[in-house]
Amino acid sequence: MKRLKLTFSALLILLLALSAALSACAQAGLPAEARATATPLPAVTPTPAETELATPFHPTAIPNLAGNPIQVSELQYFQQGTRLTVIAKLINTLEKTAVRDVQLEILALDDTGARIAQAFDEIKFIFAGETTGVVRVFDLQADVYAEKTEVRINSGYIDQNNTYAQPFAFKIPTFFGGDEPPVMTGWLHNTHTVTYTEVALNAIAYNSRGEIIGGGRTSIEFVPGTDRVGVSVPSNFIGQPALIELYAWLGPHSAALQSGSWWNAVKVKDWNFLITSVNQVAGGALLSNSTDQTLRKTWYILTVYDSNGQVNLVNKGFIDTLWPGEKINFAPPLLKAPTDSTPSHADLLVVPGEFGQPALAYNPLRTSQAIVEFPDNQPLGKVTVVNNLNAPISDAAVMWVARNRNGTVVGSGYASTGRLDGTSSKIIEVPVCILPPYDGLIISASVLLPDGVKIGE
Repeated sequence: MKRLKLTFSALLILLLALSAALSACAQAGLPAEARATATPLPAVTPTPAETELATPFHPTAIPNLAGNPIQVSELQYFQQGTRLTVIAKLINTLEKTAVRDVQLEILALDDTGARIAQAFDEIKFIFAGETTGVVRVFDLQADVYAEKTEVRINSGYIDQNNTYAQPFAFKIPTFFGGDEPPVMTGWLHNTHTVTYTEVALNAIAYNSRGEIIGGGRTSIEFVPGTDRVGVSVPSNFIGQPALIELYAWLGPHSAALQSGSWWNAVKVKDWNFLITSVNQVAGGALLSNSTDQTLRKTWYILTVYDSNGQVNLVNKGFIDTLWPGEKINFAPPLLKAPTDSTPSHADLLVVPGEFGQPALAYNPLRTSQAIVEFPDNQPLGKVTVVNNLNAPISDAAVMWVARNRNGTVVGSGYASTGRLDGTSSKIIEVPVCILPPYDGLIISASVLLPDGVKIGE
């Protein structure tokens, strides 16, 4: 796992100061395996120490005479055009025991009682005395309107012997409404030593009177052990937020990754980021696969935040394939922080992918003649992409990086190639952002094959 941090430090175009740190999560007694091992979370099957909740699943709600330790403490919805946002908070009324594998059903009904929207959720754990949030956004058909919403607790288990503790905590929850969509952001901390995958994120906003006026939902692919990541949740609002609450929970697809030598499979070097006066963010790094095997789905997350620690912008994604020993000039798409934010720092995290085999045994694409031109006094990147495969490729991604004489990254760009004919070349124009001065720039570029491209068609 590579954790790197940067600080922006000027007004118009700010060059980030380089600081890189490697953090690895050590687990006593674990072998130094070469790849991640996913540890399934506890199974659903109840044991004698567990009690099934008294509310079984029924298509229609029945009287809950036996009681239920998981209760809905708040429920709100609002509709904007065809978009319906349903926001609920659940509380575990048991003060000493957790409830796990909680199955939820979220329903929306029209004025005739007909169901117009439905979704299901599974929350792996709601800990003793804990309150958590659930947000669902539905896109309805035209001229369909919600008259009522319901949240049903369909099943779950009371675990008398559970010693598992809440791993997640949020810090500095914030709202930014300068761009569309508005976002609620914050830092998600993982206090456990394992890395969790596929974590659900739910954001709820209140106005100054304590009324729910906003909500959103997303997920994050990785939350490293004993570390933090920035989160940004696109959200819907019907008022001005005064209080932001963020909730994270494990779901049916979550897993736990133990630490090991596989964290060192991808090395990050020579990286930097910059920001312009209009909050455009650019930059890049040199990534290398230090193994003799192909890595699939290497994940990155770039968090941009201000001097108060407020998360302004989060960009995350996958590098689908890194061939054995391959080095690439990495650059995310050009980014823009919200207009009402003042970014000053950056944090880059890279999680190596798993060993795997893509459709092709090698990367048939190469770049050459990477340059920058200045039509209309504005920089424009260019690079020639060569397809060594004797068949056309439907698309590829070009990552373009500019460095100054000292080797510091001072600009970047990102572009799609479109169709690449077999055994031929194509000049690609790349929109770029560069920190002046422009003299003595060293331009590098890489081309990557994303998953899902069509070959030979």
